[in-house]
Order: sequence, then C-alpha cells, then structure tokens
Amino acid sequence: MTLRELPGSTVAVWARFKNCQSGVFLGYVSDKGYGLLDRQLYVPEKWFGQGYDIKRKNCRFPESLTFKTKHELALDLLQKAEQAGTFSGKWVGVDSFFGASP
Repeated sequence: MTLRELPGSTVAVWARFKNCQSGVFLGYVSDKGYGLLDRQLYVPEKWFGQGYDIKRKNCRFPESLTFKTKHELALDLLQKAEQAGTFSGKWVGVDSFFGASP
C-alpha cells in the first residue's frame, strides 16, 4: 500500500484499501445531547458466495447472517430502535453511501 497526500491537506490517506471495515450507525442528536444508539457491520455481497466459505468460517460468521445493503441495514436499525422505544425522531438523515449504493 502507498500513502498519498490530499491536495491542500496535511492528512495522508491510504491510496488502496485491502483490509477495511464499513458499518452502518444509528445516532441521535437533540438540543440536549447526542449519542450512538446502534451499529451493524456491513459485509459485501461477494462474501456470501461460495468462494468465501473458508473466510466466513475463519471469521466465525453466524450461519443466519445474510447479505443486506447499507440501506436495508439502516432500516433494520431504525425499526429495531423504534420497536424498543429508544428512537422518537421526526427526521432521519443519511450520508451518500460513498456516492453509490448497490
């Protein structure tokens, strides 16, 4: 891996990612404060194919885990929080999913 500098920035970033994790997070913000309510690891769809059987076993993936898009994971987190009574927001905001979503 190589490092590169962002133009106009003193922050170095990785030019290629070989081992990173991506997640979906549910947070709450009000005039009284903010906090993280829940989170879920995003697993790319290719990890559920036959070519990744050994990796899933080595990583101890639950057998019940199935592929979900980030949008589906976000909706699951919202529904879980709503059912538990921990989320009573009127608005929901999301990021751009790196500019694309499968």
